Amino acid sequence: LEVKPSCWHADFQIDPGPRVTIADISIKLTGAAQNDAELQQLRSNLLSASGQPLRHDHYETMKSRISALAMARGYLNGDFVEKKLLIDTRQNKAYISLVFDAHERMRFGEVKVIQDDLNPDIVNKFITFKSNDFYSSDALAKTHNALSNSGYFEVVDIRPDTQTSNQTSVPVTVNLF
Repeated sequence: LEVKPSCWHADFQIDPGPRVTIADISIKLTGAAQNDAELQQLRSNLLSASGQPLRHDHYETMKSRISALAMARGYLNGDFVEKKLLIDTRQNKAYISLVFDAHERMRFGEVKVIQDDLNPDIVNKFITFKSNDFYSSDALAKTHNALSNSGYFEVVDIRPDTQTSNQTSVPVTVNLF
């Protein structure tokens, strides 16, 4: 440690020791996600990290990818009920255990279109989902793109109401100007 009138300067020598590797990954999906092919595919891909060096940012990304895909596929009430990262310092091994309870997959509820310019039958041709279809952020994005690219509207505002409590479906309001 060097102390100078204007500031201090410290030099450190760090021995990081041997690298920790991931010995085992356990990812369990419960609720309706047990039978969701896309979430199961993601689970399989994430399990392949076993044997790799442990990086905490990769562990955080793993959790984020599960949450993001679940949300995009309509598991809006899903959450982790277990998130464990255990390190065996003697063996330099890491053990990851994640349990994601997806609950039920939401469906689209009432689709309300607010616009004054076109016949409702024409507008409905651009909407790529119907009431009772499984909720999907991809379907919302496709509808937004279709309406935006139609040339009929300057503003396309699609709002799913995901905040209503005790819901099993998500009402959607489409505002077109």
